[in-house]
Amino acid sequence: MDDLGLCTACLPEVSQANSSAPVAADEVRQALVDVIGAERYNTFFGPEVEFSAGENCTLEVRTPTLLERNFLRDRFSADLAGVFRRLTHNAGRVVFRASDEQAAPAKKPPTRTRAAMRTRPVRGESPIDQRRLDWDTRGATAAAECLGDFLTGSSNLAAVRVAEQIISRRPIGSPIVFWGPTGVGKSHLLRAIRAAARQRDRRLRVLALNAEQFTTGFVEALQGRGLPSFRQKHRGVELLLLDDLQFFLGKKKTAEEFQYTLDHLTEAGAVVVCTSDRPLAELAGLGDELLSRLRAGLPVEVSAPEGALRRALTMRIAAERGLELTAAASDALASTITGGAREITGAINRLQTHAEFLGGVCDEMAVLAVVEEINRTSAPNVQLADVEQAVCEVYGVAAAELKGTTRKKAAAEPRMLAMWLARKHTRAAWSEIGAHFGRRSHSTVIAAHHRVEELIAAGPSGQLAHAIRRVEQVLRKA
Repeated sequence: MDDLGLCTACLPEVSQANSSAPVAADEVRQALVDVIGAERYNTFFGPEVEFSAGENCTLEVRTPTLLERNFLRDRFSADLAGVFRRLTHNAGRVVFRASDEQAAPAKKPPTRTRAAMRTRPVRGESPIDQRRLDWDTRGATAAAECLGDFLTGSSNLAAVRVAEQIISRRPIGSPIVFWGPTGVGKSHLLRAIRAAARQRDRRLRVLALNAEQFTTGFVEALQGRGLPSFRQKHRGVELLLLDDLQFFLGKKKTAEEFQYTLDHLTEAGAVVVCTSDRPLAELAGLGDELLSRLRAGLPVEVSAPEGALRRALTMRIAAERGLELTAAASDALASTITGGAREITGAINRLQTHAEFLGGVCDEMAVLAVVEEINRTSAPNVQLADVEQAVCEVYGVAAAELKGTTRKKAAAEPRMLAMWLARKHTRAAWSEIGAHFGRRSHSTVIAAHHRVEELIAAGPSGQLAHAIRRVEQVLRKA
């Protein structure tokens, strides 16, 4: 990366005399579709990513944001380089650029606490704006919470792109509900939206809080005759960010108040973004009226991080803690931990203690021992039989067929998925999983696990991902 922040995939240099004729951008685009497939191209590139090929055998790939530029560079630079090499006969280079990048790195502004920021009112803001609520009590700066620092993978790419649209204030369905299991970064995403939106427009009226704070404020307003002030504060904003929507379950009056708030903001053209730890289908306790309004918006799933994202999280958290991990140790942690960022952070904290105070070495064996303990204490109490029953129910196959030797797709695919889910949701070893699902060897289970990871990374919104969600819903109910 040079001083201008340009990311390049350099190809072998050739003399100008041997350079081929310029290649049309459409020709490059079609060749890339042939390599990665139309579905993946439409998912990750789409019409917003522009290709332009110059006479000097340079292909420029321009994305709307730095986040998308970094993601496409990391994931597809090799494919683009191979395509361009073939079309230009080994001449030229591929350059990734973002429309919102700066000509030079901006100097990092001095850190100010939230208290200091609130003592200097922004011109044009009402007194209500100065009394914003925020569930984040850690005092994180805007720069640390912006989307540029949000690690992206196939499990959260859709949510990040929706967040970018919210920040840029492009038309988008509202309300938006980011849903997924705990620990996948939903609250972090809301904080990033708030910080980036305020950084983009200091006059934007933003209110960020969690459902518990909304409930407490509503109850206090009813008891103290402060309901008009409560409604003015929550309905006089342009962007409302509400965390933990499921907290309203069983609270009929509070859910009704939020419904009226949602109606008011929607009619005024404001954007409402919520998070939930479960899909809308499992929020029936909110009432039909509120659910119908949430369904009219845009639900976006944020699933558990895939292998590549867990590795990136492991490397970042270890670097922030100043912990040196070998490549083998880092891969072992990322591939065996069953949780998300919180579990990875806990594992690295234990490894750091092991290294600094106990004089241990953070090798692969130490990592595996720590991960085994974390998985044992944090994993839900799911048995192999539970996974088997859930997979059979979703796929409509018999248990005997699931454990049998047939290689027909109707049985082979659910069997492969069952072994992957068993590794994710139980404490069983590779050999135990293999023995349960037809006395298969541990190497067969490992191969099935890797194959499912590859399929998830290649098509996060496909049939397999849908089947995983359905099976995990059955496991939660069980």
